[in-house]
Amino acid sequence: MINKYYKKGESDIKYLEDVLLKVKPKTVTWVKADKCYKSNENDNVINNLKLRNHIMLKALKNKSLTEREFWF
Repeated sequence: MINKYYKKGESDIKYLEDVLLKVKPKTVTWVKADKCYKSNENDNVINNLKLRNHIMLKALKNKSLTEREFWF
């Protein structure tokens, strides 16, 4: 998708809300992303649009993900 607001080298996930509003997915649709991690901002966008969040969790330093989190 070409967007006049993108800057070179900028992540698409910054425009998650714009993309979802343009696509207009049905409610209870799973949102998956392979190039981003879970954040409060992304969670709010997905929840406000009544979608299901399936964005990857990020392991913290010295704390790996549980098996459930890994396969989520």
